[in-house]
Amino acid sequence: MMRTPVNYLSAYRKKIAQLNIAIQMADENFHLGTVTELNNRLTELLIKINADEALLAELAPELRTLYISHQTLMKQCQAVNEDLKEKMTNTQQNKEGLLAYQSAGAQS
Repeated sequence: MMRTPVNYLSAYRKKIAQLNIAIQMADENFHLGTVTELNNRLTELLIKINADEALLAELAPELRTLYISHQTLMKQCQAVNEDLKEKMTNTQQNKEGLLAYQSAGAQS
């Protein structure tokens, strides 16, 4: 396997570290717009890294750490999504109840 040049490798390690920190911060201060932007950055980075097998092998430990951070953030996204679904269901039920009262009042 051909070794990746050190400066090239260092630049990718720095990008991964920065993205990992941003993901951890997003996990602490959840904001959907930030999460979307980070997912886009992560996708772009992974596409570049996956195109080079030697680079992928060299960066495996850093990518594993990034994966764990990203999974933690995605679990939070899933929890927020479930909470929103529940709130939407409750809102819809309340709306239906109000409409039923309005209909009953109109028929009196």
